Amino acid sequence: MGLLKKSLFTKLILPCLFFPFLCSCSGNNGITSAVLDENYPDTLYVGDVNFSDFKFNVTHTNGLVEQIPVTRSMVDENDLYKFYQPGNWKIRFNYYNFYSIAEFTILINEFSDDIHLINETVAYDGQSHGLSIGGSLPEGTEVYYPSGNSFIDSSPTPYKITAILTKDGYNAKTLTGELTINKAYYDQSKLDAIIFEDKEFVYDGNEKSIEAENVPDDITVSYSIEGNPGNKMVDAGEYYVRADFNVTNPNYYPIHYKIAKLTILKATYNLSGVHFNDKSFVYDGKIHSLEVTGAETLPSDVHIEYVNNGKINADTYEVIAKFTGNINFNPINDMHAYMYILPQSIDLGHLNYPPQEVNFTGEIQEYNSFEGKIPTILYPVCTYFHNDQEAKEVKEPVDPGEYIVVVSFLFVDGAIPSNFELINVPTKCGLLVIHESQGV
Repeated sequence: MGLLKKSLFTKLILPCLFFPFLCSCSGNNGITSAVLDENYPDTLYVGDVNFSDFKFNVTHTNGLVEQIPVTRSMVDENDLYKFYQPGNWKIRFNYYNFYSIAEFTILINEFSDDIHLINETVAYDGQSHGLSIGGSLPEGTEVYYPSGNSFIDSSPTPYKITAILTKDGYNAKTLTGELTINKAYYDQSKLDAIIFEDKEFVYDGNEKSIEAENVPDDITVSYSIEGNPGNKMVDAGEYYVRADFNVTNPNYYPIHYKIAKLTILKATYNLSGVHFNDKSFVYDGKIHSLEVTGAETLPSDVHIEYVNNGKINADTYEVIAKFTGNINFNPINDMHAYMYILPQSIDLGHLNYPPQEVNFTGEIQEYNSFEGKIPTILYPVCTYFHNDQEAKEVKEPVDPGEYIVVVSFLFVDGAIPSNFELINVPTKCGLLVIHESQGV
């Protein structure tokens, strides 16, 4: 309440005491004196007055003395306001026209030092948060927050909150505090439900991709492959697709990315109609080659190269067909086939070697009485033997006599014997007869 005053600074100003002739018995209810008791609280706070703490010591005409509690009506109407204004005041009290003046110091109230804003740290939850006031507020205190005291979003720095306390008869008090709203972690159960798994396809010329499934509506997904935006590929290969998840609400901590492998397997060409078969030719002096059949069923980007193809001479050749195609297809294995160029047959069955008779001339005689045309690619070679029991070979028939002629054939220059096959070669021999000269 305040300090009790031990003596009055201004004693009673009572007209009936100093001027008895002014205080008649009429109008004072048989009271001879009424003095404000000096034991009253002389220091009060604005508006904090309890009038019953003040007493009048009243003496009656019959000598009875009693204490009468002061009521509001006993305070001079012109002085009542002073209890609600800070300052040093003199206030007049009246009890049945017995007046007392008392001195007071009216102090303005201060809010308690234990009143404070309670700092708080919370995680974002989508709800509004603010600071509460610690300590006991006097009843009727009004609180004003200049910058507000209701915040939802997280912030990298604490919210600085100011509260101003006001109440009649009190000095305003300013409180400061900090509200920290941290980002929240996204619901892990929802993140665990997101499916982002490896996938495998076979190349078909179309885009293939991996996409995250069961993604919550408030999460967006961006994809990249080796740092390049996107999640779609066409060519065969193995690709690691990264999915970055972004919560549209900035009040959540970033979500860890996921990685899945996108595998596009190489396709296999359909070779069911493609064949590379052996083939035979007969030597004719022209170039002969093998070709893959059904190649027209292959895509246009498949190319064929041949090894050891395009031959002329009679022989057996192993020809290799090598395929090159799209890198998105499995390689086509080399195909092997044999090309046979057979010797050309020369039929000599039409030739005859009739006897040839000549006269001795002293010069070498040659057999040339062939019946039938000798192919131009051949020329005959005759070997001579005496037509007797010894059958000795005669290199150059000159002398008279009978000579057995064995005919063989050789190829003209430039002709390759292996390209030809002589058939039906006559096995009989010719006969060369050199007669003695008639003139000798």
